[in-house]
Amino acid sequence: MSSAQVAVAICTRNRRAGLERALASLLAAPPPLDWQLLVIDSACQDATPAWLAAGLPGLALPSGLCPQVYREDEPGIARARNRALAEARAPILLFLDDDCTVAPGWIEAHLAAFGDPAVVASGGRIQPVLPPGVPQWIQRFYLEEEGGPGGRFDFGDLPCDLPAHPGGNLPFGANMGLRLAAARAAGGFDPRLGWGTAANLPGEETDLMRRLLAAGGRLRFLPAALVRHHLAPGSISASRYLGYYSGVARLHAAHVAAEERGRRQHRLATLRYRAWRLAVAARFAGLLGRRGRALELGRRAVFAKAYVRARRETAQPR
Repeated sequence: MSSAQVAVAICTRNRRAGLERALASLLAAPPPLDWQLLVIDSACQDATPAWLAAGLPGLALPSGLCPQVYREDEPGIARARNRALAEARAPILLFLDDDCTVAPGWIEAHLAAFGDPAVVASGGRIQPVLPPGVPQWIQRFYLEEEGGPGGRFDFGDLPCDLPAHPGGNLPFGANMGLRLAAARAAGGFDPRLGWGTAANLPGEETDLMRRLLAAGGRLRFLPAALVRHHLAPGSISASRYLGYYSGVARLHAAHVAAEERGRRQHRLATLRYRAWRLAVAARFAGLLGRRGRALELGRRAVFAKAYVRARRETAQPR
């Protein structure tokens, strides 16, 4: 039986350099306690498997720490996270994404929240870091939005319960902690969700957090558990931004459809008209050179269109 007090899992797919950077930040200030390190290879096709098999060359591993590497042959972040849930041997499991780096004391800051037995999950502060050369007009969409493709997660300098406000975000997979027994009892992550699946829908962690809340658990925001989310060069554009919200809209439509079975459906014609008006407004804003306003309107139009399309698909007889 493991004596580890906490397990840390990094699920990775085709980001060998980012994975090394994430691990280096984690190992730079290891916690003064027994802990378990899990790396889940999510069907990587780059140099990651060979680097992992070679024993993580280039990294200085603390004495007594033996990273455990597991491979999931079918891609999908939820499947990789579930593998971590299955392999963890500590009562608390923390997740860090392979494009993030941690601040000193990250593990200890998460652990402090779980001293309260009612706490079943935690979410740490996430600060997006943009690559050089990102145009000024688009930066705020990644740096200032709560959530969004930048992954910003920040509710101030004091710990608080989540959601921090009605409709507010729940912990993100880039920086979250789980009480292992509670997460397993809730059924883990839904493998139909998460980037990397055929549907390519986000929200596998939010789905689990909602189930934990429904079961009576307490979720905490931890500003001291800081990670920085390093967005890759080429990952920031208007089309990628709109694509993200298209996925969010499809996920939202799926949730609404499930909640409304047997009840009156939304009036989709009204939503289609709204989507058309937003698209026209976005076009005019672009013609006038107001690129930021055009992207904001475009996000709302894309969301409405994707939502309507997804609702129509779920309403079709099977």
